Amino acid sequence: MIHETAAAWVGRRDAGLDAAAGAEFRAWLAADPRHRAVFAEYDSTWAVLDRPLRGGVAEDVLDELQSLDRRQRRRRVLSGTVATAMLLAGISLWTSSGERRGSANQEFTATAKVLLPDHRTLSDGTLVELKEGAEIIPDFGAGHRRVALRRGDAYFQVAKDTTRPFVVEANGIEFRAVGTAFAVRLGSEAVEVIVTEGRVAVENTAIAAGLAGTSSVTVKQPPEMLLTAGEQAVIRPGSIGVKAQVIAQNELSERLAWRAPRLEFTGTPLSEVVALLNQYASAWQGGDRFLIEDSAIAQVRVSGLFRADKTEVLLDLLDSGFGIKAERRGASEIVLRRASMPR
Repeated sequence: MIHETAAAWVGRRDAGLDAAAGAEFRAWLAADPRHRAVFAEYDSTWAVLDRPLRGGVAEDVLDELQSLDRRQRRRRVLSGTVATAMLLAGISLWTSSGERRGSANQEFTATAKVLLPDHRTLSDGTLVELKEGAEIIPDFGAGHRRVALRRGDAYFQVAKDTTRPFVVEANGIEFRAVGTAFAVRLGSEAVEVIVTEGRVAVENTAIAAGLAGTSSVTVKQPPEMLLTAGEQAVIRPGSIGVKAQVIAQNELSERLAWRAPRLEFTGTPLSEVVALLNQYASAWQGGDRFLIEDSAIAQVRVSGLFRADKTEVLLDLLDSGFGIKAERRGASEIVLRRASMPR
């Protein structure tokens, strides 16, 4: 509970505290030495996050924080919700008149941005999603379909063509498919592949060439590895074998989280936030739709960055920071209302 409260106080402090809220904040800090220590941790994190948001590099920081959050959850340092909540880089509450609470009138521009991976359709109909910074070089011909991944992460939904197997090459590793879906990551220390549909054959052509030497005989890595949906492999330079590993669904979601849209808000009314949630997040949240049934909160202005597949982060902070509750109604509706609003 201390972590949740500290995170909420950081957001409220950033939005501006009036005299009463300031006194309440100081009393909370004084009530327990742990309060001040935990608040300091969140305050320093907030400062680091705020700069990337304003400087346009929030996406890189978000990816790094996702990795940090997974390590923290494994060590059980923070609760999963609060650790993930820090990805938001803050939510600020504004009055409907556009004034920051507890401060003088000030100008601001409300914006909402949707950050998406680069989507491409190759000449054969294959769909490719590229994480920011990724680079591919397609080479298609009458009898072949090859794509060289030069850097970064790519996700392929391969168009079926049994006469031309689809091959992705990354640092001497080849991944061959006919009609399937898989992700490849070219890292500094290894090449990683995750199969989400169908099967993918993995071959280390660099090792095979070394084994063959100058012979004209083609030597494959023995044996050629077949990965099926829900499996992954990590291939490091010089490795002879490839070991398939089953990947848990929650880890799969985290590893491919870069594919989910990022929603970035600056002073955006909650009504517009909900509209974008329904447009982009529903597909990643099982078709849930968000509704506002309390007109008093429609103009609450939100600032922050979060993933479309992690809407619970926004909902948790709206609840802990501002008393806006999210309640499920039926199978696919989530209603937002003030905690004290009668049903």
